[in-house]
Amino acid sequence: NYLFNGGFDKVSGGLPIYWTCTGDVSLINATYVDQSFNKALAFTPGVSDEASISQSVALKPGKYTFSMPLYARNCLEAGASFTVTEYGTTNVIHSAYIQTENSSAGENRFFSTSFEIEGDAEYEKVTIAITFSTTAYLAVSPYLEIDSLTLVKDVGVAKYNFVESGDFENKLLGSNGTVLTVGTDCWTNQS
Repeated sequence: NYLFNGGFDKVSGGLPIYWTCTGDVSLINATYVDQSFNKALAFTPGVSDEASISQSVALKPGKYTFSMPLYARNCLEAGASFTVTEYGTTNVIHSAYIQTENSSAGENRFFSTSFEIEGDAEYEKVTIAITFSTTAYLAVSPYLEIDSLTLVKDVGVAKYNFVESGDFENKLLGSNGTVLTVGTDCWTNQS
């Protein structure tokens, strides 16, 4: 998995580490999505508002697939999207609409999208984001719950992987855009 803490189980200050959360995003115990994982993120934006999460990473050029399970309820006046942008810019590399459910009872779904990172550099800096937006009219409060975010370097869906930094090449971007190698704390040398 090229995303860090995609299961949201590592927490600091009540929010998942490695993720930037804006708007009404809450860390909760998973209630609707795959409950074999402990934590999930709930999006509950108000009228004409949006809530989002993002993570900036450095990826080698190639084809990637992002996937996640989700639960959505009361989304007639709301919509969700997935975007990949060039780091530090608004230049969109890939964008996809996340199908949400209008049912008041809610529905579990699975979202997946593939995209390509192009470039001549060893790593290209990008920001991955999920945004949940509402309109000016809300008859009921929309709700979106996500967990187990997975990004693989391949075309095709992959299930969430508990092995962190198993490829030993994961790169996260620091707050100033510097490439950080993260994950060495996940492995122990048994010498």
